[in-house]
Formats: sequence, structure tokens, C-alpha cells
Amino acid sequence: MKLFYSLSRPQWLLIGLLFVLQLLLGLSYVPLVSDQAISGVGILTIGAIELLLCLVLIAILKAKYSTTATTVFLLLLANVLITPVSQKSASETFITLPPNQDYKIRIVGDVTPGFSGITRITTDDHGFRVTHPVDYKNKGDVYRIFAIGASTTAQMLLSDEKTWTALLEKDLEKALGKKVEIINTGINGVRAEQHFITFENILQYSPDAVIFLMGINDWSKHIRDNFLSQGASPAQSVETPGASDSGQGASARFMRLANAFDVRKSLIWLGLTGLRNRLFDFVYVDDGSYYSNQNNSLARKDIREFSTSTVSENYKAWVERLIGKCAETRTRCVFVNQPNAYSPEISEELKVRLWMTPAEETYTLRLPDLERLAKVYNTWLITTAARQGMEVCDIASAVPPTTDYLYDDCHFNEGGARLVASLIASCLRR
Repeated sequence: MKLFYSLSRPQWLLIGLLFVLQLLLGLSYVPLVSDQAISGVGILTIGAIELLLCLVLIAILKAKYSTTATTVFLLLLANVLITPVSQKSASETFITLPPNQDYKIRIVGDVTPGFSGITRITTDDHGFRVTHPVDYKNKGDVYRIFAIGASTTAQMLLSDEKTWTALLEKDLEKALGKKVEIINTGINGVRAEQHFITFENILQYSPDAVIFLMGINDWSKHIRDNFLSQGASPAQSVETPGASDSGQGASARFMRLANAFDVRKSLIWLGLTGLRNRLFDFVYVDDGSYYSNQNNSLARKDIREFSTSTVSENYKAWVERLIGKCAETRTRCVFVNQPNAYSPEISEELKVRLWMTPAEETYTLRLPDLERLAKVYNTWLITTAARQGMEVCDIASAVPPTTDYLYDDCHFNEGGARLVASLIASCLRR
């Protein structure tokens, strides 16, 4: 507290003035982002202005180090608190990748097979992966498709032009003879609840079609819930949508909190990372350690049995709600089930690379149990969506369980992305 008492009245006035300026920057950032009127250079400019304010304050104060540190701390705190909360005019639990990302990855070693060269990953001002700038306000004569899903849609080890969404875009342009744009909204780790929230938020951009690739994160949650709730009633182990549209479950509250304090969306973070990537040809090196530390999960000593004849109540409720929203808004929705490696035909090379059985747990299920569970979810999705008049694309069994297409339980490498794009293109051309 002594640090705060050491500030004089003029210093406090100066801090207040700069805080108001920062508040105005934060508030002005909302329409800029939501209206697609800000460029990467614009974000760099805003970030540079904020840094300049900090430097000017330090130069003016010329006080003790503690006073300067306090001042800078207050400004940085304001930056973190203001920017993420007000960044998007969307649902509080709507999450995306950080906007205006632009970075490169070099994959080394053989932990994640099926990749070549340097991967470049970018996002636009909305936090979506696209192959070219998208005019969200004026669609024009373009067939616009949104792809909604988790990590198998985000494909964060594949370059923009090598994702299945980018390859599908090219296939459809040839088939339809018109301009097609596929906007990839995928984000790692999300489930059906988040897919519904994403769908609600992208409707404002007039999609001609929406593709949902989903399932594995929900069936992984089903496994965990089963063992967490042993001895408890099923109702205690799942979260289902309530009467309200806000989806107030524990996961929703966590996502809202995490999104509010995501410093990667702050102006200074965006400015600095953008500046670094433009000034230096910086390349991250990925040796696959995240996966290698968990690979060969079928060999875990704690082997458990789990069998179910239907999907979780949580998954069922959210998918049915999603289908209802598609019908209500008369949106062309295409439901795609999740290819995976859980098969008696799995190659030995791929088998030792499994880690999601389930992920980040000390126990594992047997391969036949995983195969049955994946089949239950994939079959239920296709059957339920088709029965309610939705378009479906059953590709789960069409991707061979080898490292030619997958580098782990479900994620596509370059060969897998090409195959998935071709399979979905066939469904859409029917």
C-alpha cells in the first residue's frame, strides 16, 4: 500500500487521464473488431500507442522506481481487464482462437508423422482460420460455409492452406463453379455445448451452410463422468441445458472466466506478438513432447471397463438443441461424425501414439471398449440428425487407422486432411 500512498496528486491525475484514454481505446476496439474494420496494422498501432503511454508516463514522473512500477502496473492491469471483456459483441461464453495470429511451426522428430515443411498458422480479426480476407458485413456473390468443431477442425499443426477446410474450399469451388469461402471456427477441447454457442454467434454473418465435425471430446467427457460419478446418480455427473438460453453450467462459467482474462486478446499482447512476427522470421519448434509424454496410453497399468449403449444426456441435449436451432433458422447444417483410430485394424505404428484413452488420466480403457464407445457416438449423431431432416456425412469409418492419415487417436495429418476434404466434398455435392 505504501506504493500507492507515494503517488502525488498530479501523478494520480495523470494516471486517471491515461486510464480514461485506455478505456476509450478498449471501448473503441469493440466495434472495430466486430465490424471487421480493423487490420493487423491497426492492432499494431493501438498496441504501440499503449506502450508509448507507458513510456511517456515513466519519462514524466521521473520518480522512484516503486512509483513508476506502480503506475505501469496500473496501466497494464487496465489493459488486461478492459480489452478481453469488451472485445467481441457476442455471447459471453463464445470463445475463439486469438485474433490476428500469425506464427510458424517447424515439426521435428517422428512423434507426429505426416507433416512436411514449416507450418504457418494465421487467424483473422475474428479469431477464425481463413484462406483469404473475409468481408463479414457484405457477403456478395459467394457461397459462405462455416466449419464448427474442436481440434480436428482447428488443425493447429497444419498450415492454413493444408487444412481440410481449405482443401474443401478448393474442391467445392471447382464443383460449384463459383466462389466459396470456408470459415474455420474450430478451437481445441470444446464440446457440443460450445458448438451450439458458436453457431448462435456466426448466424449474424449469413452462412449458406454450416458443417459440424464433432464427438470425441464429448465421449471423452462421458468416460470421465462415468468414473467420477460411480456411486452417484447419473444426474450428478452431467450438465444439461437449462431453461435459459445462456447455458449456465460449470463449464460455461469456467469458459466465461477464462475468456474474460485471456491476456492473449489484450491490445499489448496483440501488438507485441504481431510486431515480433513481422520484424523477425520467428519459427516455433515443436518436437511433439506434449504427445510423447502421454503416448502409448493403452499400456497404462490401471485398465478399466466401460460400456454404454447410448450417448451422454449432456451430448444428447446439446445436439438436439443444435438441430432445433438449425431448423428454426432454416440453415443448411451438415453433421459429420469423427474418424478415429479405435479399430481392430489399427496399425502398430499408430497404436503406440494413442493418448486420449482418455487424455491426461492415469487409467485407460481397452481398445474394444473405445471402439464401441466411438461407434455409439458416431452412429447416434448420424442417425439422430438424419431422422430430424438434417444433412449428414458419415466419414468415421472411411479414414484408415494408420499414420498415413492420423498422427494420434483422431487428429489428421496432411494425408488425413486431404482425405477428409474429399469425403465431405462428396457429401456436399449430393
